[in-house]
Amino acid sequence: MSVKTSTIWHCVESRWVDTDPDCDCIALTMQANGRSFAVVVSGPKRMKSDEFIPALQAAAAAMIMACGGDPSVVGASNVDDTFDTGNQRAN
Repeated sequence: MSVKTSTIWHCVESRWVDTDPDCDCIALTMQANGRSFAVVVSGPKRMKSDEFIPALQAAAAAMIMACGGDPSVVGASNVDDTFDTGNQRAN
């Protein structure tokens, strides 16, 4: 009999990377199983939280799925390959 264990993902840090006058970048560092991972999202200057939070959620879900993890820890589903939080900008 094997016991299935869950990976626990910890958000370690989030940081605005503000070096471009036209673009905002937000970096998120996460840890799981003693390893560190990072995702970065970018968009037009002065992004609002209802824009960058879903983008970070989607990026974190994609990274977790790529590592073989369960994206439901960030509220996502791996039902299909076209995961989208549903409210990213079209362009």
